Amino acid sequence: MDELKHVGNEFLGLPGTMEVFPKLKKLRFSYWSEWKEWTDLKLEVGISIMPSLKELELNCCAKLKSLPYSFLQRVSSLESLKIKMCPCLELDLAEITHIQKIETDNGM
Repeated sequence: MDELKHVGNEFLGLPGTMEVFPKLKKLRFSYWSEWKEWTDLKLEVGISIMPSLKELELNCCAKLKSLPYSFLQRVSSLESLKIKMCPCLELDLAEITHIQKIETDNGM
């Protein structure tokens, strides 16, 4: 995906949905070379976001600068976060203490 530069609420298909991707267990973003921004989602109370998600993986997203921490905190089922070859990504571990396994090649 060479053209994508931004991911926001439209990724989830909101508004009007009360449960988003209820059976998704693994989400991988790979080789999104122009992706710069993953906007933190503004979600209403009562919306369930990826309640079965166990693994999130980011590979070769060279320009991505940050993660959507309030979104990640709402995905309480998330057990594993893998980040490879994302040199611009600044990771704040204090924001994602609920994730049991964090793997990164960014010096973390």
